[in-house]
Amino acid sequence: SLWCAVLVRRKRERSISAAKFCSILSLSLARCSVFSGIIIKIADFLLWHNIFLLTHEERMAMKIWAHRGASAAAPENTMEAFSLAAQMGADGIELDIQLSADGEVVVLHDETVDRTSSGSGRVCDLTLAQLRELDFSCGMAAYAGARIPTLREVYAAFAKSGMFFNVEIKCEQGDYHTLCQKALALEKE
Repeated sequence: SLWCAVLVRRKRERSISAAKFCSILSLSLARCSVFSGIIIKIADFLLWHNIFLLTHEERMAMKIWAHRGASAAAPENTMEAFSLAAQMGADGIELDIQLSADGEVVVLHDETVDRTSSGSGRVCDLTLAQLRELDFSCGMAAYAGARIPTLREVYAAFAKSGMFFNVEIKCEQGDYHTLCQKALALEKE
């Protein structure tokens, strides 16, 4: 029962500095231990002491985040929800990732597909091909046929949008370290 939240400020424009591109990295562990408390304190220190070269205005500016995309109006954690959030003017998107059985980083909150799709089972037991066969419309008729996206697809679709991403790593039953490594590798692409 371990998960890690990674908050990464993403600006996909290649013209900005590496320090600005990687402005916030905060790690935390659920079921807090002494170790996780230390990580949180270090991340807070780095953030608030301008280690990441954020201006005071950037640190203090209010941002509008779309939780799982525009999930009140479209199926959560789908491209449709993320696109709608962008159209509505959100500054950033919060999304959740899991690792499929074949090692793909997919965007989904729950450990199982039961609540959000037409299927059932644990994400870590299903391949990407099996997940793609399911309808992730969450019962919203207007979005029938919505599919589960990969993190790579989300990054590619919104690369030039200027939006920020808050990526929450969900890994209750899968390979936590592999998921973290793959998520960070995708961030660097």
